[in-house]
Amino acid sequence: MAGLVTAIVGCTAVTEETRATLEYAFSKPDDVQLSADEINDFPYTALYAKWDDSAQILIVLGYIDSGEYNWVSADRETMVTVNGRVVRTAGVDYELMAVSNLSQDPLQCVVTAPANCALSWQRQIDIGTEDSRYTRSVRSEFRILGDEVLQLPSGEYQVTRVEEHGTIGSQKFHNTFWIEADGHVVKSRQLIVPERKLLELTQVKWVGR
Repeated sequence: MAGLVTAIVGCTAVTEETRATLEYAFSKPDDVQLSADEINDFPYTALYAKWDDSAQILIVLGYIDSGEYNWVSADRETMVTVNGRVVRTAGVDYELMAVSNLSQDPLQCVVTAPANCALSWQRQIDIGTEDSRYTRSVRSEFRILGDEVLQLPSGEYQVTRVEEHGTIGSQKFHNTFWIEADGHVVKSRQLIVPERKLLELTQVKWVGR
């Protein structure tokens, strides 16, 4: 963990309080829960990440490359999101290797341009384990549930709630996304691969917004 903290803070001038906050968030054995003051002092874009069967952890935005947001955790698990959707993972037991047809994902237009946005989506996902790699077909339909006020760690946000109902093979799933008016996803619950529980991502702080 210490090496990861050093690598992150080495790129930015930070105070000792910020370093302590980062070390706390990346070393706490139980669910991470930053205070309002800690969030205010935190200099990085960060999310809470929680699988339904595990403790809440903090993940920090490492870099952005061609619309892909690359996140890292204290355990060196990495995650890539596009338009708020997880499209790749590494360092977990069932890794999401790739998602096809991303340009047609309704998440990029369902709130900002609903009249011209297709509300169905088909794609394939590649899943990798230590011993194998295989492909699953995914189909889903989207529903706009309406506007609501969402309480996040950094305050209240006006969002639109969008639900995605679909199938991976014979398995049904139900994803939920909370999206701001400009299309930015601030919270989600999404099935990444059928072998794992739902993943919940919650915006802690987004620097520059």
